[in-house]
Amino acid sequence: MKEVSSRYRRSIRRGKEIHGFLLRHLFLEDETVSTASVFMYAKCGDLELSRRVFFMMPKKDAIAWNPMIIGNSMHGKGEEALLLFREMVSSGVKRNSVTFTGVLSGCSHSRLVDEGLMIFYSMSKEHGVEPDAEHYSCVVDALSRAGRLEQAYNFIQNMPMKASAGAWGALLGACRVYKNVEMARALENNYGD
Repeated sequence: MKEVSSRYRRSIRRGKEIHGFLLRHLFLEDETVSTASVFMYAKCGDLELSRRVFFMMPKKDAIAWNPMIIGNSMHGKGEEALLLFREMVSSGVKRNSVTFTGVLSGCSHSRLVDEGLMIFYSMSKEHGVEPDAEHYSCVVDALSRAGRLEQAYNFIQNMPMKASAGAWGALLGACRVYKNVEMARALENNYGD
């Protein structure tokens, strides 16, 4: 574990060196380079530096916005991910499937369930993106984490596709957390195969 941590720190340091070189040589005007820098910093958890690079970019498409939203979501900053999503919508940038996975995940992990549901239900109608199994799983996860087990179960039952193992696992795990033994047994008896 110590070796992995050391390699990770070296990778971050190397990434920062490369970014510094790019800054000095004005390569950050290139959208691809800027987006890669935003992604690198967001993934490493340096959300402030990721944000600085992002807001220096003259032109931002969904590929630039997505790492900002996802980075905040994966580092427990769901409210910030939601704000970025709203800013993206306001700026007129076309959202895509990855955008919604990122913001729904952020809502789930930050217990912004109702906000997540509103976004989910607006996907196809307002944004032209059809929800896929991953989007449905994010909603099940959000409902489950919030203890809304019946609602999560009903949501799964009404999905237009077969629920993923991740969706069932989120609900079953929440049954354990919220000590709903009855629902857990019913799930295992009916869907344990």
